[in-house]
Amino acid sequence: MGALILFLAGMMMDSDSSGPSDINRRCWSRNGVRSLWKKEDLKEALTKVRNKEMSQKKASALFDIPRTTLRRYQHKDWKEKKSLGRQPLLTYAQEKALVDRILRLQSLGFPMRARGIQRSVYSFCLMNNLKNPFNENRKCAGKAWFVSFMKRHPQLSERKPQALNEARARKLNRSSVEHHFKTLKSVMMIADVENNPERIYNVDEKGIRLCQHKSFRVVAKRGTKRVYVRQPEHGENVTVVACVNALGNSIPPMILFKGKRCKPEWKDHMPPGTLVEMTPKGSMTGKTFIKFLEHLAKYKAPGSVTFLVPTFALTI
Repeated sequence: MGALILFLAGMMMDSDSSGPSDINRRCWSRNGVRSLWKKEDLKEALTKVRNKEMSQKKASALFDIPRTTLRRYQHKDWKEKKSLGRQPLLTYAQEKALVDRILRLQSLGFPMRARGIQRSVYSFCLMNNLKNPFNENRKCAGKAWFVSFMKRHPQLSERKPQALNEARARKLNRSSVEHHFKTLKSVMMIADVENNPERIYNVDEKGIRLCQHKSFRVVAKRGTKRVYVRQPEHGENVTVVACVNALGNSIPPMILFKGKRCKPEWKDHMPPGTLVEMTPKGSMTGKTFIKFLEHLAKYKAPGSVTFLVPTFALTI
């Protein structure tokens, strides 16, 4: 008994001194590490075996790849994108087409929400008779599927979009933008203000909603700075008209409230010189625009100036 114990202790000391044996390495690989071989070695080994340059046994020993792995890959096509575990419900090509459609709709101003993607996948499975584990009562893919889908495609992320009016979206095209800058250049040359930034003014209006609204989340490309969603304007607004020249000097703003009578307390805590007007809808009209030009004339630089509006440019 004592001799047997000494013999086993010597074997353990030999194995510790020379490093883990091949048997220990393979047992350890079965317990947590898979695919210790490289893809390039597997490709080369399969090529040599298929061309009958060497046997499976020799290729397994030379490239350190299990024979069962070579046997499994020998009779099927090699795939560059392989994954461990259960295969996704949709194929790689189908999910790629879905991602392309999501990015395409985002670029057009109609980003998809998570629930919309889940419903589309459920409808796709029904139309193509794909066996799926989804709940028939909800008629959409599950949350677990969506989480896995987002992990498989890290270029996508959930974002909160900014509202973009439909009219503005239609005007944002190549021909309109080119026409705007050509007109702007000609107006600035006629007014001779290219080298006089204090005589170049830019004006814009901002509608502030008085009603509380909640923004929803959509799926868009990761890294996109701004994500817009087209939707109609609704709710009561207060319009703020601001004007700044190219040097950064601003004039007092113009505030447009909805209604006919202006309450005195609405002018409290306003910047000095602020012009407050009332309009039927709380937005800019022809009469209020003329009043704003008169307001601008009190604070603008001497001489003629170029007045830039989001849709046109004029000289006054």
